Amino acid sequence: MKSLLKRGEAIMEETILNIDSLTHPKVVIKHLIGLPFNLNQLQRDFLKIYYPLSFKFEYDRPVFLSRIHDKALAAFKLLDYTDPNSETETFMMILEGALVYMLLEKSSQPFIVFETLLLKYDLS
Repeated sequence: MKSLLKRGEAIMEETILNIDSLTHPKVVIKHLIGLPFNLNQLQRDFLKIYYPLSFKFEYDRPVFLSRIHDKALAAFKLLDYTDPNSETETFMMILEGALVYMLLEKSSQPFIVFETLLLKYDLS
């Protein structure tokens, strides 16, 4: 199962590679917020497997989430947040919650949810 999870991480790398080249912190945060709303079907399928198995096998934070975390932390530092570490942890909680929420197809208005998240970080 762990090898399946590792292969799935490579699928997620496609999206993150697009963010790696971004440098302006607000643009980085905006693109990170958009991840849950722009997953392709292969990425959605992987995440539907990843989340349940990560609890069962105590799978450490995968590379793709670590890279998102590091990009967010760097952005919050550049934006001069008082406590960028806590802000990053809060951001990751929101982001992973949004990922799961979108996977469960609970949102009838994903664009409005996306816009609300942008407003939270003053990005609209």
